[in-house]
Amino acid sequence: MIRRARAAPPPRSTAAEGSDYAQQILQHTLDILVSIGDSPKKLSETFARLCATRTEPRERFDVGKASEVTDLPHVVSRWYSDPHYLHLDGEFRPRALPLRGQRLSLSSLIRGVMPRANVGATVRRLLEVDAIRKAGMRYLPNDRYLSFAGVPVLAHAYVLMALLGQLVTVKHNLSCKHAEDKLLQRVVSNPSIPIRLVPHVREEIRGEAIDCLWRIDELLRQYEVRPRSEPTARVGLSACAFEYPLIATTSLRDVSVPARETARRSSPGRKAPRDGARSVSRGPSNRTKRK
Repeated sequence: MIRRARAAPPPRSTAAEGSDYAQQILQHTLDILVSIGDSPKKLSETFARLCATRTEPRERFDVGKASEVTDLPHVVSRWYSDPHYLHLDGEFRPRALPLRGQRLSLSSLIRGVMPRANVGATVRRLLEVDAIRKAGMRYLPNDRYLSFAGVPVLAHAYVLMALLGQLVTVKHNLSCKHAEDKLLQRVVSNPSIPIRLVPHVREEIRGEAIDCLWRIDELLRQYEVRPRSEPTARVGLSACAFEYPLIATTSLRDVSVPARETARRSSPGRKAPRDGARSVSRGPSNRTKRK
């Protein structure tokens, strides 16, 4: 007998979500460490000692900003993938959209992803992070990827969300008794990468990861339903590279790759490095959408 999943509880308010981000991160980290054998008392002493070495920030971080950036990337990715918002001329270029209109508009695009969002505030955020630009009386996206680097408060909010998601997955997997209930958690690393090649390896990893994330985004869009049409969950995949020790970029600026390494890396059967993870936008997926 197939049982119908219970409806998800009503979403918490934005204020509640924002106010306990730090507590959630600390709680999940504590649970993970205690589950593998660390002493809560010792951890408390260590945390107090570490906090004593820090100074109070000049301005408090408004974690409520996290709610403003959660779905901004999805607005842009839909612009590059939904056939309604594309020129179906073989190049699949995004259409220039008016702010409002009876049919296709930037407002309808935003509402299709964020039904409760303030359209004016969302447009301002998209302009602020350079995700879109004005073209006469219409708007166009600048790229299918968003960067919050120019707006630190939004960048910090997005980092917090990614960190919280990773901690929740690790904690869940550690507590799972059955392998089939665990979420994806895989790591690949190599301890023998020459420091002189680190910048080039970074670029290759970035390109591969972004291509992979775009494919996952296409997959998720095949399963999505209209907002508020039925109970839903947020499902995602995050990618985060790491290095031990972490090499400062400034110390690598003058490092060159020997000719033999360049030849080896571009040899037949091996993908060429991508241009800073700025690959050409693909059109809508040709897979059959699942019902």
